[in-house]
Parts: sequence; C-alpha cells; structure tokens
Amino acid sequence: MDYAPSTVPDATGDLPRFLRAELASLAGFLSLGIAKTLEVLNVAPAKPRDGMLVIADGVNWNPGMGRGVYYYLNAKWWPVAVQNWTRVLSVSVDTVLTSLGGTVLVEATGKTITLPACSAGVIGEEVTINLTVTGTCTIVCAGSDSMPLPSSATETTVIMTARGQSLTFRCLTATTWGIV
Repeated sequence: MDYAPSTVPDATGDLPRFLRAELASLAGFLSLGIAKTLEVLNVAPAKPRDGMLVIADGVNWNPGMGRGVYYYLNAKWWPVAVQNWTRVLSVSVDTVLTSLGGTVLVEATGKTITLPACSAGVIGEEVTINLTVTGTCTIVCAGSDSMPLPSSATETTVIMTARGQSLTFRCLTATTWGIV
C-alpha cells in the first residue's frame, strides 16, 4: 500500500481539518514499516549516496560480487550478506589463508592468495575468491597441494584476470583442491 495524497479542499476554512487528516494518514503509512521491492539495475545509479540499497543484475552492472544486493558507503558498493569474508587491501601484502568457509574480496591488483594446506583437515570446505579490481590475482596451493584443471593438467597456481571474476575452491582430498 503506497501513500496517495488526498485532494486539497478549495475552502480555506477546511484546510486545518484536511491538514490534520492528511498528516495522520501519512504518519500511519510511515509507521507501517512496509517492505519495498527493489528494482534490479543494469547500470550503476548516476548519483549514489551513502546508505543507498540496490540490486545489481551482475551482467551489465557488476559492482564486484555478481548479481545481488549492494549498499553504498564511503564511495564504494558493498555486497550484502557475504559472511566470513576477508578483505585484501594493500598492493604490497599477499595473504595466506588459515581458514575457509568465506569469501575473499581482492581489492588490489597483483595479489597472491595462498590456500591453506588440505592436509590441515579442511577437506570438503570451500573458499570463494573474488577479484573486485581490474588487474590480476594469483591463487597458489600450499606445500605439495595441487589443482586438477578442466584441461586435465594439474597445476599449483591459477591466475584470475577479470574484474568481477569469482572462483570457488573446494578441498577435495588431503592434497587436492578443486575449482567448483
């Protein structure tokens, strides 16, 4: 139910009663806490403001994590409902993951993310790595771990090169990572 203003009376003597009724109607509408449906956007809003909430289509407009809900804060779009995430911020600091079950947002080019050793008891667990900037990110297996690739080659390193690219890695065995 949306608020719709009533017709303003022509007689000035009716204005106080009209104003009281209109304000009561408006107050009632605002107190309902009615959920609003967000439109899916295929371009970024022209004038984003802190606190803005949107849904990106993830194809024509991808703020970093594909299709989903984002909020705008401090000149950046942030994904909503990403749990257990680690942010890599500095171009000079690479990251060695010590736990899984979350999302790594890589916000600087030239980063190296090292997956934990599968032998550390993480079999079946996953981590998603998302490149949120233009550039590259190198994903490296720890120790003697490896990743079989679709080309049937077995590698120890994968390089991500596309902004918005997201790969999920799953620990398959005590020495093998899979890209799911």
